[in-house]
Amino acid sequence: MLENEQINEYFDRYIRNELTDNERVEFENRLISDETFGLDFKLYSDIVMGIKIASEDKLREKLTEWDEQNKSNIKGKTVLRVMYLAAAAIIVLVIGVAIVFKFQQKQTHDDIIAANEKIIDKDSSLYKDKQSEKITEEQKQQNANEEKLLALNLYDQNYKQYPNKVFPKSRGEIPSDSFARAMYYYDQQEYKLSQELLLQLNLSDPENIDISYYLAMTEMAIGHFNNALKILLELEKLKPVKYYHACMWYIGLLYLQLEKIDLAKTQFEKLIESKNPYSIASENILKLFNK
Repeated sequence: MLENEQINEYFDRYIRNELTDNERVEFENRLISDETFGLDFKLYSDIVMGIKIASEDKLREKLTEWDEQNKSNIKGKTVLRVMYLAAAAIIVLVIGVAIVFKFQQKQTHDDIIAANEKIIDKDSSLYKDKQSEKITEEQKQQNANEEKLLALNLYDQNYKQYPNKVFPKSRGEIPSDSFARAMYYYDQQEYKLSQELLLQLNLSDPENIDISYYLAMTEMAIGHFNNALKILLELEKLKPVKYYHACMWYIGLLYLQLEKIDLAKTQFEKLIESKNPYSIASENILKLFNK
């Protein structure tokens, strides 16, 4: 690396057009590629030009003033000495200003670089934070999608139609009684026909728990999940001994189907608090969600 004196000499040779062709090409290429080198050369050129202009103007002004005052008393050698002293004083002044300017320029340059580095670091940090947030959100969304898929799979694995416990199965004859006929269609897995009959019966006898419960079962079977959930939630409030745990179980399954996973978990947690036909299955479902 060139020392300061060598660099100044290098600049002088370029200004005086004393470089070889290869040296000039190398010099000009470095002006383009090396920002610091380019700034130093510009500053040096400005100093040289400033000295030249200032020297000429100030010296001319000083000599004119001095000549008018002392024209009759000065001789040639004295004039020459004054010229040298005046030029030296101006050069010292200009160089002093240039040094201060160079120092300030260096500080400014360093401050700009430091500020840019801080901005880059800040931007980089913000970018990393945003990327981290993006990854976190994407991971949350992926986990939510996986949980929903698990819920639907668990519904399919655990859903079984509740058996007919109100009327014995008919041996082929269609019963004349509306409720018995509805349950006949229920046993035949003609759930739509059964649902239509049970819906009419429920309108005429809304207090009948058997009709309400099996209406919910048929609604579930034909895919009317919200209707089934509404009926079962009302029944659960009544806490019917005959259907209480079954209501809780099917409500939990319906929450899975409707992707209301937190509500489903709560429902299954209630079922494992006491021993019942659904407690083991509920515990297994919760284990799969907690993996």
